[in-house]
Amino acid sequence: MKNKKKYLKDKQKINLDIPHIGSIENLSYSSYGVLKNNGKVIFIPYTVTGDVISYKLLKDKKTFSEGRLIEILNSSPYRRKPLCPYFGMCGGCQWQHVKYEYQLLSKKKITADLLERIGKIGAPPVQEINAAESEWNYRNRVRFQIGVAKNNVNFGFTVYNTNEVVDIETCYIVKKPIAELLKKIRMLKEELVGLFDFEVYYSELEDNYIFYGITRNLTALNNIRRIPDLFKGGIFFDKKSKRSLNIKSPFLNYSLKTINSNYSLKIMAGGFLQANQLVNTKILNTLIEEFSNCKDLKLLELYAGCGNFTIPLSKLFKHVVAVEGSHISIQALEENLYRNNIINVVAIKNDVKEEVIKNFNLKKTYDVVFIDPPRVGAKEIVTYLPHLGVNTVVYLSCNPSTLARDLQILINSGFALEKVIPFDMFPQTFHIEVLAILRR
Repeated sequence: MKNKKKYLKDKQKINLDIPHIGSIENLSYSSYGVLKNNGKVIFIPYTVTGDVISYKLLKDKKTFSEGRLIEILNSSPYRRKPLCPYFGMCGGCQWQHVKYEYQLLSKKKITADLLERIGKIGAPPVQEINAAESEWNYRNRVRFQIGVAKNNVNFGFTVYNTNEVVDIETCYIVKKPIAELLKKIRMLKEELVGLFDFEVYYSELEDNYIFYGITRNLTALNNIRRIPDLFKGGIFFDKKSKRSLNIKSPFLNYSLKTINSNYSLKIMAGGFLQANQLVNTKILNTLIEEFSNCKDLKLLELYAGCGNFTIPLSKLFKHVVAVEGSHISIQALEENLYRNNIINVVAIKNDVKEEVIKNFNLKKTYDVVFIDPPRVGAKEIVTYLPHLGVNTVVYLSCNPSTLARDLQILINSGFALEKVIPFDMFPQTFHIEVLAILRR
């Protein structure tokens, strides 16, 4: 028996070393292209639909396998040469090798597939995807990572699904001023040893930057001398002690433009800001058109952030309750309400789940709920929403997988999925921003 097990184990190892040939059938919600071998799904990174490739298996699991690309034998018509020299190593982008038009088609298809497969939603009403104004140089907020390897400080992004940091000299998806700032940071990057995250915000309105650096040991800050001179200000946060250190003026002002008005918005370092402002405007305009006749209705907004949606939505509803758990964000939200003379919004600093349960226990009711949760989704709160009297749920998601799971719960609770609108917030990546509207 032992010899038989050893034979099967050795045979499996041998099979993993045998080159295979296959054709990529589609893109997955990741950096992988998908092919099938004897009915089994195999994921191959950095391939695209239509590629004929040779590959080797790396992991052979029960329901799927993962492989490594050896050679492209016949290139797909959807393939192109990546612009960035770090593509394939750096995990910041996964789809630079895919023509932009096909990126858009794939993201719409992936959204529908995830809703069907995870959410069990038949023929989901997915509309055409809203393309980005530009597929390059669009990010005005970006989180860099810091790593040390062979006594060298690496400043850039991690390899996909690892903790290894790729040292980069430039980036083609960030705003050009951030790319220029990156060159200056690199000259001083040794100062950042001891930090593992360094987030940079840029405001076109001010033409200036702020930062948010995270460390596990405040003594690491003893090494930082010149880096803050490159910024208007920023915040260092120690994850272990939960202490923060403010540097100069850690906030930026932004102009928030919509089809019916312009607003002034203040963002604190560490607060959430949509990374693609032009696509953010498209989402805002979609919401404004969708809720143009809600003047007598009451809105509950969950995960309100700094007020990016709160302030424009306040013009559409009679009354808004905005809930946010972050101290940094709620502080900015309150100031943004004041500077825009918004008087029909109540901002509540509380954990979103706790506040929803509190509303449920107090039997409070609303007409519409708008949620914009983090990538993990809103599973803990969606079960309560049907009991708050709401007739409409608007769900903005940066992760269609968790969105699909949560929509299934809402649909089983009596809501009907009216429309699903994808937005390409992050070109060159597999990430998709999706707006779902449900009514009952």
